[in-house]
Amino acid sequence: MWIPGIAGHARRLVGVAALVGLLLSGLVLTTGPRAAGAPELKTDEQKTLYALGIAISRNLVTFGLSEAELEIVKAGLTDGALQKESKVDLQAYGPKIQELQQTRAAATAATEKKASQAFLAKAAGEAARRRPPPAS
Repeated sequence: MWIPGIAGHARRLVGVAALVGLLLSGLVLTTGPRAAGAPELKTDEQKTLYALGIAISRNLVTFGLSEAELEIVKAGLTDGALQKESKVDLQAYGPKIQELQQTRAAATAATEKKASQAFLAKAAGEAARRRPPPAS
């Protein structure tokens, strides 16, 4: 998907976002009044669309979105998929997508590093306690 003013990785993220929008708008249209809850997956096509959503969501995981943030993303996806007028200038905000992803990924990495250090320290302590005493 080519978008003027957006290069490389950010362009791909925008393309993924557009696909997610199509998926979400399709689920809204096919589930009718139940759209607020979990959609029932009765047909093979509905199950395939759901699988598409799961596959696409893997590209969004690095953003670490809260439920409130995901609702904002859904609004943008819906507007884009239904070709409604954009509430922001994509040329101005498109490049910020990669910046947001990098910031969120770095924060997640720092949290995971801290947790892994605590785990390793605990494991090292347990290993030291299990060692047999030196032979005399």
